[in-house]
Amino acid sequence: MKIQGVPTLLSTRTQQALVIDTRLRIQDVQKETTTGLIANLSKSLRGDVGKVQRLDKLVADNERYQQSMELLATRFQTMQTVLSGVASRSNQIATEILGAVGLDDRVSLRQHTISAESEFNAVVSGLNTRIAGRALFSGAATDVAPIADANDILDDLRVIIQAAPDATTAKNDIATYFAAGGTFETTIYQGSTTPAPTTEVASGLRYGPDVSAIDDEIKDVLANLATLALAQDASSTDQMSDALLQSAGSDLLQSATQVINRQSSIGAVEEEIQLLLSRNQAETFAYEQSLAALRTRDQFEASVELQALTNQLEAVFVTTARIANLTYTNFIR
Repeated sequence: MKIQGVPTLLSTRTQQALVIDTRLRIQDVQKETTTGLIANLSKSLRGDVGKVQRLDKLVADNERYQQSMELLATRFQTMQTVLSGVASRSNQIATEILGAVGLDDRVSLRQHTISAESEFNAVVSGLNTRIAGRALFSGAATDVAPIADANDILDDLRVIIQAAPDATTAKNDIATYFAAGGTFETTIYQGSTTPAPTTEVASGLRYGPDVSAIDDEIKDVLANLATLALAQDASSTDQMSDALLQSAGSDLLQSATQVINRQSSIGAVEEEIQLLLSRNQAETFAYEQSLAALRTRDQFEASVELQALTNQLEAVFVTTARIANLTYTNFIR
């Protein structure tokens, strides 16, 4: 009968512990070979997992900022497109009507005033543009279109022009209609006088669209463009009509310039956002590289270690078997 001595018993337990540790390590290395990721990150970092958590948060924050900037850039780009249309339509129709008035070309003038009404409707439609269900020119009231109906404005101004005894009175009454607290602001405009909410694009840095259909340059375009559309039909004499067309045409050219200036200010913000996007992407790449250095395991190295561990485990089994065969007699020799 074989009797296992104390040294042999200790050796057996040591070997068993080694087998367990080796098997656990083999399981980890098998995962690393397959996934390329360190299986026991806490052990690899000696318990300092806070570094990884901090980097994860930085990446998550940057991804959120990037999404916000991309959405904001889309809004700005769409606003630029709308405002570009407003300016170009205003410049073209004003130039055409002023030219026809100067030549006293009644036929062309009639055609251009009809076109002015179409352009007015197009401008209102542009100002009512939405992105992902969000109205762009309604200020803080992004859930509603800023201008309910273009025809309401035309109907109101037609009454004003018809009631006016002369071009000066008509012009002043139209200005009152579009002034602060006037009919346009209290009845026609459906948005908010509060600017649209800003969006956080970086820590402590926020941007937002600050153009709405209640802004003076936009109201000036609407007032003058509508006047060009209505002057001939609503006035009693060619003299009054021509005076209105001349005044509104000249003012519309100035309004278009103001819209272009507003576009420039938006463009400056767009450039800043593009710079922030580039910086954000560079930072995110650096964070992800740092995370990769902490988390990833070279799969070839892992496969080499796996083979070594397998060989080691086999050697332990052989040694354990030999120890198990020791007798008390062998022990005391």
